[in-house]
Amino acid sequence: GLIAQKQTAFALDYLRLALRLDPANDAAWLFVGDLLGPVDPDDARAAYDHIGPASTNYVAARGKLAWIAQNEGDHAAALKLAQETTAAAPDSREAATTLADLLRANGRYQDSAAVLTRLIDAPGAEADWRLYYMRAVAYEELGDADKTQADLQAALKLAPDEPELLNFQGYYWVDRGEHLNEALTMIQRAVDDLARQRFGVHSP
Repeated sequence: GLIAQKQTAFALDYLRLALRLDPANDAAWLFVGDLLGPVDPDDARAAYDHIGPASTNYVAARGKLAWIAQNEGDHAAALKLAQETTAAAPDSREAATTLADLLRANGRYQDSAAVLTRLIDAPGAEADWRLYYMRAVAYEELGDADKTQADLQAALKLAPDEPELLNFQGYYWVDRGEHLNEALTMIQRAVDDLARQRFGVHSP
């Protein structure tokens, strides 16, 4: 709406002033790119390109560049960017997660699952429900029901109240005609949690 447009314009003016004072402020360039991305991908790309490999924001910026390419339909360029970023930052879980997500978005479910497996099984890695969730999505697309269910359960153990997981598990069971009472309860919980998060109300 108009208020949101005015807020975005004000934020951009402030950030551009900050960048005049400190052109090397990578966090500001990242924020500029985020604000411009939905309305002006070319200028957003230019903002992200200001962030060099030495920056702590480099991996994030490269991931956002890859998603701009993906959203513009240049899937090969998106994957190339993600793969190059992973090669340049082999220890970055963020880079690998972005690559896995883009592989999934481009129908390469087995490759996506393989990247996620390396992240999940990495020595000393902290368990993250999002990785199990993403791999469950890939396994579902591959038609592997056992692995899909195993990853959903692993994710739910880590985040039992996460609406996305409750919704996925609920509808997964409904589609398969399994555990229907529990499935409906999970879906209702997901709806209720989302309503509370977004609007501060309980669903009827």
